[in-house]
Amino acid sequence: MLAIDKELEDAHVAGVDPLTDPRSYREAMAHSNAVQWAEAFAEEMAVHERNGTWELVDCPPGAHVVDNRWVLKTKRRADGTVERLKARLVA
Repeated sequence: MLAIDKELEDAHVAGVDPLTDPRSYREAMAHSNAVQWAEAFAEEMAVHERNGTWELVDCPPGAHVVDNRWVLKTKRRADGTVERLKARLVA
């Protein structure tokens, strides 16, 4: 069985489409390549930690908290093969 056929079969069982990017952490973890998505999440968090992007503090009463979400993208080469998976945490 070809690798793409196996990926399509695994995705069908999990209820996700492997040819589209996941729209959430939960969808990414249901993909047949969940391990690679987990690595992309860890890489993004490591960059934020290394850069000192934020520090955890208690929220003052009445403060507006900015929501965040993950933006997930499959980066492809010119021939269509997967170069890497990119996870970006955005506010």
